[in-house]
Amino acid sequence: MKKSLIISFFILILSAISHAQDARMEAVGFLGGENLYYLYTSIGLLADSYYGGIYGADFAKQMTGYMTISAMKSKETFRKISEGGTLSPGDRELASSIMDCYDMLVNEADAFQSSLEVTNKQTRDTFKIYKGKAWAKIRLIWKSPD
Repeated sequence: MKKSLIISFFILILSAISHAQDARMEAVGFLGGENLYYLYTSIGLLADSYYGGIYGADFAKQMTGYMTISAMKSKETFRKISEGGTLSPGDRELASSIMDCYDMLVNEADAFQSSLEVTNKQTRDTFKIYKGKAWAKIRLIWKSPD
């Protein structure tokens, strides 16, 4: 009787730990997805504000640099989580997709930075291409319609 009570207690504790880990992973995934969306939106709003004459090139460069650093640090965090060995295959796939999105956001930010250096149709078109690629990836993660 005592032995089965102890086993039941450990099963209950392990179940609670597993549930807590699932909840943490769900929170991390949700916050990672939110961060992608906000970085994407921030880069776009910054570009629109620059092209609309609201912000100057120096401010736009500074802010784009901060956004690039944020994307790179966020990607590194997901890399560490992914390599931790505790993720399910589905969670590992999601983490990989999120890391790919951060790469796309860095490419979008870099393309915007290039358009600040040389503003012409080609640099603006390149920025729009990366912006479209980043949104396509983010939409897949969020399972969002067009």
